[in-house]
Amino acid sequence: MLSVARDLREKDIPVELTIQVDSVGIDDVTVPSNVKEGAIFHAHDALMFMTTKRLKVEDSSKTKIVANILVKGAGHLSITRDPRIRALVVKTIEQLRAESSAGETPAAAVPYGNP
Repeated sequence: MLSVARDLREKDIPVELTIQVDSVGIDDVTVPSNVKEGAIFHAHDALMFMTTKRLKVEDSSKTKIVANILVKGAGHLSITRDPRIRALVVKTIEQLRAESSAGETPAAAVPYGNP
Protein backbone atom coordinates (compact mmCIF):
# COMPACT_ATOMS: atom_id res chain seq x y z
CA MET A 1 0.00 0.00 0.00
CA LEU A 2 2.69 2.48 0.97
CA SER A 3 4.78 1.55 -2.05
CA VAL A 4 1.85 2.54 -4.28
CA ALA A 5 1.40 5.77 -2.31
CA ARG A 6 5.09 6.60 -2.78
CA ASP A 7 4.78 5.95 -6.54
CA LEU A 8 1.78 8.31 -6.63
CA ARG A 9 3.72 10.93 -4.65
CA GLU A 10 6.39 10.93 -7.36
CA LYS A 11 3.61 11.88 -9.81
CA ASP A 12 2.17 14.55 -7.47
CA ILE A 13 -1.02 12.53 -6.96
CA PRO A 14 -2.58 12.84 -3.49
CA VAL A 15 -4.09 9.89 -1.62
CA GLU A 16 -7.04 10.29 0.75
CA LEU A 17 -6.52 7.16 2.84
CA THR A 18 -4.18 4.20 3.15
CA ILE A 19 -5.18 1.19 5.21
CA GLN A 20 -2.69 -1.50 6.07
CA VAL A 21 -4.16 -4.79 7.24
CA ASP A 22 -1.70 -6.99 9.13
CA SER A 23 1.05 -5.62 6.95
CA VAL A 24 4.35 -7.48 6.73
CA GLY A 25 7.21 -5.65 5.09
CA ILE A 26 10.31 -3.59 5.64
CA ASP A 27 8.92 -0.48 3.88
CA ASP A 28 5.55 -0.56 5.67
CA VAL A 29 6.32 1.96 8.40
CA THR A 30 6.51 5.50 7.00
CA VAL A 31 3.41 6.99 5.38
CA PRO A 32 4.41 9.38 2.56
CA SER A 33 3.44 13.05 2.64
CA ASN A 34 0.92 12.79 -0.21
CA VAL A 35 -1.35 10.66 2.02
CA LYS A 36 -3.97 12.59 4.00
CA GLU A 37 -4.88 9.80 6.45
CA GLY A 38 -3.30 6.48 7.30
CA ALA A 39 -4.55 3.52 9.31
CA ILE A 40 -3.19 0.19 10.40
CA PHE A 41 -4.98 -2.89 11.69
CA HIS A 42 -2.89 -5.76 13.03
CA ALA A 43 -3.60 -9.18 14.52
CA HIS A 44 -2.14 -10.94 17.52
CA ASP A 45 -1.05 -14.28 16.10
CA ALA A 46 2.05 -16.24 15.07
CA LEU A 47 3.08 -13.53 12.59
CA MET A 48 2.78 -10.72 15.15
CA PHE A 49 6.55 -10.37 15.45
CA MET A 50 6.86 -9.62 11.73
CA THR A 51 3.87 -7.32 11.23
CA THR A 52 3.94 -3.54 11.33
CA LYS A 53 2.31 -2.23 14.49
CA ARG A 54 3.07 1.50 14.44
CA LEU A 55 3.15 3.94 11.57
CA LYS A 56 5.32 7.01 11.18
CA VAL A 57 4.47 9.95 8.96
CA GLU A 58 6.78 11.70 6.58
CA ASP A 59 5.13 15.07 7.25
CA SER A 60 2.80 15.49 10.23
CA SER A 61 1.34 18.69 8.78
CA LYS A 62 -0.04 16.72 5.81
CA THR A 63 -0.71 13.23 7.18
CA LYS A 64 -2.70 12.04 10.17
CA ILE A 65 -2.78 8.50 11.55
CA VAL A 66 -6.50 7.88 12.17
CA ALA A 67 -6.34 4.28 13.42
CA ASN A 68 -3.79 1.97 14.99
CA ILE A 69 -5.86 -1.02 16.02
CA LEU A 70 -4.95 -4.41 17.42
CA VAL A 71 -7.80 -6.66 16.29
CA LYS A 72 -8.28 -9.06 19.18
CA GLY A 73 -9.23 -12.61 18.33
CA ALA A 74 -8.19 -12.21 14.70
CA GLY A 75 -5.44 -13.97 12.83
CA HIS A 76 -3.57 -12.95 9.70
CA LEU A 77 -6.24 -14.46 7.45
CA SER A 78 -9.35 -13.43 9.40
CA ILE A 79 -8.43 -9.83 10.20
CA THR A 80 -9.98 -8.46 7.00
CA ARG A 81 -13.42 -9.25 8.37
CA ASP A 82 -13.10 -6.61 11.10
CA PRO A 83 -16.04 -4.21 10.55
CA ARG A 84 -13.95 -1.16 11.52
CA ILE A 85 -11.95 -1.48 8.30
CA ARG A 86 -15.10 -1.23 6.18
CA ALA A 87 -16.43 1.62 8.35
CA LEU A 88 -13.26 3.67 7.82
CA VAL A 89 -13.38 3.18 4.03
CA VAL A 90 -17.09 4.02 3.82
CA LYS A 91 -16.65 7.14 6.00
CA THR A 92 -13.89 8.42 3.71
CA ILE A 93 -15.98 7.79 0.59
CA GLU A 94 -18.98 9.55 2.13
CA GLN A 95 -16.83 12.58 3.01
CA LEU A 96 -15.54 12.79 -0.56
CA ARG A 97 -19.07 12.51 -1.95
CA ALA A 98 -20.32 15.23 0.40
CA GLU A 99 -17.51 17.56 -0.68
CA SER A 100 -18.28 16.83 -4.32
CA SER A 101 -22.04 17.39 -4.00
CA ALA A 102 -21.44 20.62 -2.07
CA GLY A 103 -19.59 21.93 -5.10
CA GLU A 104 -16.19 21.66 -3.45
CA THR A 105 -13.28 20.12 -5.26
CA PRO A 106 -12.67 16.81 -3.49
CA ALA A 107 -9.47 16.87 -1.50
CA ALA A 108 -8.14 13.93 -3.52
CA ALA A 109 -8.11 16.13 -6.61
CA VAL A 110 -6.27 19.05 -5.03
CA PRO A 111 -2.55 18.70 -4.46
CA TYR A 112 -1.66 19.43 -0.85
CA GLY A 113 -0.61 23.02 -0.28
CA ASN A 114 -2.79 24.36 -3.11
CA PRO A 115 -6.14 25.80 -1.98
